[in-house]
Amino acid sequence: MNVRCTALLAGILVSAIAVIGLTRPTLAQTKPNIIMVLTDDQGWMDSGVYGSAYYQTPNMDRLAGMGLRFTNAYSASPLCSPTRLSVLTGKYPHRLGMTSPTGHLPTLPADRPLYRGQGPKWQAYLVPDSRRELPNNVLTYGNVFQDAGYATAFMGKWHLGKKPYIPENQGFDVVVGGRGVPGPPGGFFAPWTNKETLPDSEAGTHIDDAITDEALAFIEDNKGKPFLLNLWFYGVHAPFQGKEELIEKYRGITDPRGVQDCPVMGAMLETVDDNLGRVMDQLDRLGIADNTIIIFWSDNGGNMYDQVNGTTPTNNAPLSMGKGHIHEGGIRVPGIVVWPGRTTPGSVSDTIVSTIDLFPTMLDMAGMTRPADTVIDGISLAPVLTGGSVERDTLYFHMPHYIPKPKHMSASAVRQGDYKLIRVYDTDGDEPFKYELYNLAEDIGETNNLADSMPDKVKTLDAMIAQHLRDTNTPVPPPNPAFVPGSYNPITGEGTPDTEPSEDDTDRRIPSTAQGWRPGPTTNISANGGHLVVTSTINDPWVYIERVPRVDDGFVVRLRMRGQTQGVGQVFWVNPGGARHFNASRSTRFNMTHDGEWHTYEISVPSQGRLTKLRIDPGQAKDKEARIDWVELVNPEGRVLRRWDFER
Repeated sequence: MNVRCTALLAGILVSAIAVIGLTRPTLAQTKPNIIMVLTDDQGWMDSGVYGSAYYQTPNMDRLAGMGLRFTNAYSASPLCSPTRLSVLTGKYPHRLGMTSPTGHLPTLPADRPLYRGQGPKWQAYLVPDSRRELPNNVLTYGNVFQDAGYATAFMGKWHLGKKPYIPENQGFDVVVGGRGVPGPPGGFFAPWTNKETLPDSEAGTHIDDAITDEALAFIEDNKGKPFLLNLWFYGVHAPFQGKEELIEKYRGITDPRGVQDCPVMGAMLETVDDNLGRVMDQLDRLGIADNTIIIFWSDNGGNMYDQVNGTTPTNNAPLSMGKGHIHEGGIRVPGIVVWPGRTTPGSVSDTIVSTIDLFPTMLDMAGMTRPADTVIDGISLAPVLTGGSVERDTLYFHMPHYIPKPKHMSASAVRQGDYKLIRVYDTDGDEPFKYELYNLAEDIGETNNLADSMPDKVKTLDAMIAQHLRDTNTPVPPPNPAFVPGSYNPITGEGTPDTEPSEDDTDRRIPSTAQGWRPGPTTNISANGGHLVVTSTINDPWVYIERVPRVDDGFVVRLRMRGQTQGVGQVFWVNPGGARHFNASRSTRFNMTHDGEWHTYEISVPSQGRLTKLRIDPGQAKDKEARIDWVELVNPEGRVLRRWDFER
C-alpha cells in the first residue's frame, strides 16, 4: 500500500473515531434523564401556580408552564415517611406496614406484635406500631434505573430508616444527606450535627442550597449519559427557620385572601423555589433540558397545627385540615410533570393521581418494562401526560394514628370519582365506625357530610375500603379494651381531666434538684447525671411548674434535651381566670429530633397575660426516658427571665 493510500485510510479512521466520539453522548441520551423533586410539608396551596397570592414561587410557576399540572394529585399518606416509601416503591405504604413518620427510630423486633394489649383510656381504638424502615429487599426505582445503567443519586431528606436501610443500599450511587433524621440535622443552617454525607459547608449555609450545589455538580458530571436524580428538599419541614432577608421581605406582604401570613414559611418556600430554578437553569446551560424529565411533588399537605410567631406555618384553605389529617388538606398536594416533547406546556389535568403512580410512570417514560416479580399498586400516568386518559379513578388512604389538633382522627378513606368516604375508627364506643361522605366536585372543603343522606353510597364505598385492607393485608384497628368514653384527651383537651395527685403523694416523687418542676399523674421524674429524667407509665410523659415569672406579651421556652421518646413535643400554659387544667387551646407544638443526641429547642408561646402554670411534654413514649439538661423562659426582647439548671 502506498503512502498516499495509507495516509488516506488513516485520515478516514481518525475521522470515524472522531465521529464516534462525538456521537457517543447522543446515543447514550436516547434514554431520558429523570429528576424527581420532592418537597417536605408543602401544601396544595403553597405556590403561586396553585393559587397562593402570598408565597412567591416563580420557578414552580415556570415549571408548571413547561409541563402538566395535576389538580387532583395526592400523597399516599398525610405523613412523610409512608409517602416517601410509596414514591420509591409504587406501593401503598400500609401494604408494608409503614403508617407513621418513624423512619428515624430503631427497627422493631421481628416478633413485636402490630398492636399492643391496650392503649390510653381516651383512645377508642388501638394504635399500631409502624414499620420504621424501607427494607433493602423491597425493589425501588433506584434499583431498576441503576441496573439499567443510569447514574443515580439521592440528595436530601430520606427518613426511611437508619443503617443499613439507607439510599446506598436502595439503588443510589451518590448520596448527600439521605439518612434517617426527620429534618435537617441540627437545623437548616450549617454547621450540621451529622456531616456523614453532607458537605463541609461554610457556617450559615442553608442546607437546601448545599444539596443543590451537589445536585448541580452531579448533573455536570453526568451530562453525557442518562441519570436519575432524587432531589428531596429538607424544606419546608420544621424547624421553622428561614433566611433573614427573605423573612423581612414577607413581613411586608399581605395575603389578599387573609389566610396565609407566616413570613418564615414564605422565606422557606422561596429558598426551595430558588434552588428548583437553579436546577432548571443548569439543564438549560448544559443543553440537556430537552432530554430531562422533571417530576415535582410534595410528601403531604401543609402544616397547619404548629405555631410560628403566633400563626400557623401555612393555611391550606379552601381545603380542610392539613398535615397528619386524612382530609384533603393533609393529602392533596402539588404535582407537576415536565416530559419534554410529550407534555403540552401549561396543560392541566384533573385526573386523580398519587405518589404510588410515580414509579410505573417513570418506567414508561424511560421505555422500561414494569418488573413482574413485585407488587406495584400504582399505574402509569404516561397516557395522561401525552394527552390521553387512564381508567383508574380510585385511591385509598389509611391513617390509623391519633393526630394533632384541631381534630384528631384514626381513619381509612377511599376516593372514587368525585366521592370520598372517610371511615372513622375514633368513635365514642357506641358504634363500630363513624362515616364522613363528601362530594369533592361540589364541596372541596369537606363541609357537608352526606353520610346520613346517602347510606347506599356509604355502604358501597365502605365495602371497598374493607376489601382494600384485606388485599393489602392491613388489619383494621381493634377496639381498645381500656377505653372510657368522655375521659380526658391530652391531644385535644376534650373530656374531664383526672384529678391531679395530692401534694403529699407528688412530693414523694420529686427529687430536690427538680427546682419546682413536678410530674404529671402518670409521669415519674428523677435526677441523674445533672439532668431531670422524665418517664411515663403510659404514652404521655409531662412535667409542669407553678412558680412562673410574670410574662405579659408572649414568651419563648428554650430547653436542652435528648431522649428515647418519639413524635412531637408540646408546651402548655395556664392563665388566671381560665380553666385550671392544661388544655389544647393553650398549647403549642414543636418538632423534636430523636437521634439520642442533645438538642436545643426554642418554642414561641403566644400566651397573653400572667401565667400560673407551665407544662412541657417531651414527646410520647411509655417507659422511655427524656433527659432535660436545662430550661429557660425568655421574654420577647430576648432577656432570660428564669433558668432552671438541673445540675444544681
